[in-house]
Amino acid sequence: MNREKISIEQAKEEVIEREEHDLAKWRKLYANEDQDWNYWDKKYYDLVINTYSHNQEETLEFALEKLGYKN
Repeated sequence: MNREKISIEQAKEEVIEREEHDLAKWRKLYANEDQDWNYWDKKYYDLVINTYSHNQEETLEFALEKLGYKN
């Protein structure tokens, strides 16, 4: 909002529009356009990493460990 110098309402609309576009794209790429597909359902993923509570190095180390690579 500050960077683009737009209103809060316009920023909200843009976020919703971007999310809808992204979900449609991911549904097409990863779920054969299955309308019941839910991006947030963890059953569709082999690994989920919380990058909010880990820095870049910790995230990489965790991912590599899960792939079988050890330090």
